Amino acid sequence: MTDNSDTKERTPRRTKRIRPWVFWLRAGIVVCLMPLVFIAAAAVMMIDRDITAPSWITTRIEARAAAVLGDTSLEFGAITVRIGRDLHPTVRLVDTRLVDAGGLTLTRVPLVEGVMSPRGLILQREVLMQDVRLIGAQVNLRRARDGTLSFALTAAGGDLGQARSLPELLEQF
Repeated sequence: MTDNSDTKERTPRRTKRIRPWVFWLRAGIVVCLMPLVFIAAAAVMMIDRDITAPSWITTRIEARAAAVLGDTSLEFGAITVRIGRDLHPTVRLVDTRLVDAGGLTLTRVPLVEGVMSPRGLILQREVLMQDVRLIGAQVNLRRARDGTLSFALTAAGGDLGQARSLPELLEQF
């Protein structure tokens, strides 16, 4: 009869060694995944914080609006973006002005807020606005002696529309 304890002591003990190619493979995977970790951390840190758009983005948006509006131009004091906890981006346009070719301010809105659809941005690559609010905008409605109504978007601005009744005026607007 042989003793099992003696045979166990005689067998060489295997040490667990990582082969060099396995080490470099793991190191490569870690190095490749590290930027993704930083991007995810940065994305989480941006939630519920106002991010001010750089001046080149503001200039680009103003140029695009000028191309659409023709003789009038759109000017912004600042543009900020906030990504809410529900992942809906909210864009804020501060001190927005509509200016005609002669430099006359047609209207001034202190704050324009718009909530965008994240699904539209990601899946369709389009800006789909879900909610737009004009905060602090003024509309001046005047009735002339002959009964016609007119409206202007600033107190000193010229009339932008005239009609015999309020429904006709709203239709023009």
